[in-house]
Amino acid sequence: MKVAMSKYLVVERGTVSTVLLDRPEKHNALNQEMIDDLVRTLLDLQEDRGVKVVVIGTLAHNFCAGGDLEEFLMSHDAGLEDGYDAVDPGMSLFKLAFHLRKPLIVATKGVCRGGGVGLSALGHISIAQEGATFALTEVRLGLFPYGIYPLLAKNMGERRSLELALTGREFDCYQAVEYGLIDEVSSNSFERANELADSIAQASLYSLESGIELYNLSMTRYDEGFFRYAGILRAISFKTDALSERVRKFLRRSKS
Repeated sequence: MKVAMSKYLVVERGTVSTVLLDRPEKHNALNQEMIDDLVRTLLDLQEDRGVKVVVIGTLAHNFCAGGDLEEFLMSHDAGLEDGYDAVDPGMSLFKLAFHLRKPLIVATKGVCRGGGVGLSALGHISIAQEGATFALTEVRLGLFPYGIYPLLAKNMGERRSLELALTGREFDCYQAVEYGLIDEVSSNSFERANELADSIAQASLYSLESGIELYNLSMTRYDEGFFRYAGILRAISFKTDALSERVRKFLRRSKS
């Protein structure tokens, strides 16, 4: 195994490759640098013929708290054009749903919010650790889960995804299985994900890649145009007073 570390990721490359989110002090909140790093890493692993399966997880207590709220405020305060660029209008991480050719297994634990739920939905198989909780908290901040909605709808159906997006309510790991977001609950999600990955890796690379390619065809309803339009709506939402007021209030409360 070859291990590589970046500022926010620990990557172990092999037939089964693991990508660990490593920003524990921020509960693995996704800032743009982390998103860019994750996209580059996942695309690079797609091109490595020695890799058959990829596992995303974390050694931190919480899988992912969603987007970086301080970066949200920076986007609000920036000029419209700068703000549009700053919030990744193409939402490159979640557009990977169209480009992954190898099975991706996501192991969640602890708190999973917003974009973290999207990461779980990005996986072809998603395992939750006992006690994990989920919520689409964007609506509380004056946002909507624009970029991850296609993945949520693919996994949970459009009605359930819309209800969770509108209410922002928390749901537990067993409800996540019932809704279709999570495939299995385990006492150790990362270990279980690797067990499954080892089993899947016994198949030929062609059968895995061709199977994922066929699966990806079912996502064509949500094309590049959809993501572009969702990105525009998201960029505009970052300029609203509602977002600024709610994010600042949340940050004050979390620091008190």
